Amino acid sequence: MAGYDFVATIEHTEEGNVIHSRIGADRLPLSYRDCKSGCDHCNTIRRRTETFIVKHESGTYKQIGRNCLALYFGQSAEKAAGMAEIYFELSELAEASEGGESFGGSGPSYDYLDHFLYYVVECITRYAWRSRTTAREFGGASTADTAMKYFHPSKEDIRENRLEWRTPSAESIETAKLAIAWCEALTDAQVEDSDYLHNIRIIARRGIVSYKQVGFAASIASAYLREQGNLKRNAKLADQAAISKYVGEIGMRRTFKLNVEKIIGLFSETWGSSKLYLMSDADGNRFTCKSNSANLTEGSTVWVKATVKKHEEYKGTKQTNLSRMEQVDVHTFTCEIAGATYSGEEVDEKAFKKSLCGVLNMARWPRGVVVSKSEVAQ
Repeated sequence: MAGYDFVATIEHTEEGNVIHSRIGADRLPLSYRDCKSGCDHCNTIRRRTETFIVKHESGTYKQIGRNCLALYFGQSAEKAAGMAEIYFELSELAEASEGGESFGGSGPSYDYLDHFLYYVVECITRYAWRSRTTAREFGGASTADTAMKYFHPSKEDIRENRLEWRTPSAESIETAKLAIAWCEALTDAQVEDSDYLHNIRIIARRGIVSYKQVGFAASIASAYLREQGNLKRNAKLADQAAISKYVGEIGMRRTFKLNVEKIIGLFSETWGSSKLYLMSDADGNRFTCKSNSANLTEGSTVWVKATVKKHEEYKGTKQTNLSRMEQVDVHTFTCEIAGATYSGEEVDEKAFKKSLCGVLNMARWPRGVVVSKSEVAQ
């Protein structure tokens, strides 16, 4: 029927509906999250595992059963759904399987969600999170598919000893349980504006997962870990907001010992690719630097030489913005002046002398004072 577009599949479960939207389609009205498995074409309500949503060019939606869907597109429902890139293999509600070849064989099957997530968390811990979208675009296996490989290993993988590990750690099991509890507890207000959060809450509350849902299910662990990371980061930022101060004078070029906390990739059509480094020093002062030449590693502590570009506040936290940042080797220098021993960490002896003269308010370096240099400072 002219004017209709295929926009979504509704997967009906006893806990609510899981929505598989076509890429690029508008978000469905909230009423479809808990609608019955009826058909607006034949006006019948019966037990259907899936119904399909079509949208007219006028903006109105229709919920259509599988058999009636062909009337809207002049072809089989399977072909229409496949062309829309949202057709998922049909499966009937079945008993959850605790182990074995749960995703093999000829019949529909389910797994316990918690057991699957044990393997997902272990994969994230070992290999980091990789979504199916990223895997499609850049190659490699997604976390969901890798977890399924270890959860249900093939006889060949076991026989050929291809698996790096077999059992999730106790820490992974505990994290998976916490992730499910977090997801189950999402409020209606939290999921109202997100079909994704609505979907994963439905899956968490069901406690079982089918093959078509493993991508959503695996992301429960990723979303929980990301949420916990944000909470810790926000708490740390709140603490730093109270203690962070501006460092150095604007225009001054000097060395800093900094912890590289986060690296954000940036892209500009004018300047190309660069990275934004978020850093802090031992006193809790915040630093930022945008650079396309520095090559620092997230989580490392490094010595850098940089110019103080400006002082600014971000969300109530004072931070020092650096420019022309380069990683350098720093040595520990020691000297004795008027019976007192002084030491400091600088890139060279000249910088140490200049810094100490400033601290001691000396116009020039005292004649005859010898400076000793140690190995590279850590």
